[in-house]
Amino acid sequence: MRKLRVFTWASTLATFLLLFTGGLVRVSGAGLGCPDWPKCFGRWWPPTSVDQLPPGIDASLFNFTLAWIEYGNRLLGMLIGLLILTTAILAIRQARKYPRVLIPILSAAVLVAYVGWQGGQVVASGLEPLLVAVHLMLSMGIALLLLYSAMQLRFIRHPYAERKPSYPVKLNKWLTFTFIIAIIQTALGTQLRGAIKVIMELEPLGGHTMWTNALGPISRIHQAVGVLTVMLVMHSAITLIRRAEQPTPLVYQASIGAAGTALGMLLIGVSMLLFGYQPIMQVFHLWLSALLLGSLLIMLVSVRYNILPTIDAYTPDGKR
Repeated sequence: MRKLRVFTWASTLATFLLLFTGGLVRVSGAGLGCPDWPKCFGRWWPPTSVDQLPPGIDASLFNFTLAWIEYGNRLLGMLIGLLILTTAILAIRQARKYPRVLIPILSAAVLVAYVGWQGGQVVASGLEPLLVAVHLMLSMGIALLLLYSAMQLRFIRHPYAERKPSYPVKLNKWLTFTFIIAIIQTALGTQLRGAIKVIMELEPLGGHTMWTNALGPISRIHQAVGVLTVMLVMHSAITLIRRAEQPTPLVYQASIGAAGTALGMLLIGVSMLLFGYQPIMQVFHLWLSALLLGSLLIMLVSVRYNILPTIDAYTPDGKR
């Protein structure tokens, strides 16, 4: 299943990349660079001049740079969608005996199709904040499903690798709780991002203090859950690093990565509160959230695999 492993990891990394580029498109103002979907100003290829606009289109809506930025992101999304589809086909052919691999990959492929359609609804709505938030969370879900499958393929290839380490008994519960809180925090962050955009458009001269106050309880809840998330992540990472015996390099690196991304998110969050909601900072803040969830997932599935009573599901025909 070497080809499936390669395609699964490639799809995972590409999806995390798309999360970042999608954020850049959003903050660059190119989200409506093409006001229709799947075409761009009624064409399968963006127009290069006002003369190429179809009849009835307001020429003031056309911006050459923004149109190509948006269209380029769409093309990247389409290519990654095809990559995930190819991965799903390989999974059907090579991993039918391993539901822990097959089901998440097929789920990701179905979600990709839905997210593609939902992306058109986002454009048609004029980037309605709630739809944008749902689009982002679903995209993160695709990345996590693929990452989960990639980890399961790793266990199949090396069924005894994660049996050698010894993890603290309570670490599984801590990591599960931390992962759930991190998902909640990310969902709150996507909502907050949409609310900030609306308030800034309504009161462009208000300043970040007024914008923060106008956000109301959601801002304070996000801050409180953010601090809790960082504390939980640091506790879980430090516990694993200090108390685990012979953790594999991947799990050790994921622990360091989780602690680093959590601290990075905290610093960026504090910076935005003090100095304003800079668009590029919002992009990195949410992208770090995705990377944090990925790091926590690697830690969680590795620890859970370590405490499974058997490994029959990861060895051919149940043979050890």
